[in-house]
Amino acid sequence: VKNCKISHCGRQGITFGLAQFCEIDGCDISDVFGVSPGAGIDIEEGKRGSCHNVIRNCDIKNCTYAIVQAQGHSMLIENCTIDG
Repeated sequence: VKNCKISHCGRQGITFGLAQFCEIDGCDISDVFGVSPGAGIDIEEGKRGSCHNVIRNCDIKNCTYAIVQAQGHSMLIENCTIDG
């Protein structure tokens, strides 16, 4: 997912289920709240777990949670701005 603008979502900004080797780059995500968890980016575990994902160059603002990863591993987050 590259260079997108996402705002005013009632549950999640971006959700990946069983995400492996995915990249989120250059996205502006804001004002995500309402139904729990209200994450700007939500990475779900699936049956085998999420792994080897990259989140870079993103601005995440005014979300209940900026990034949620359930039971995953090996995630790189770099050059992101996160503001409650």
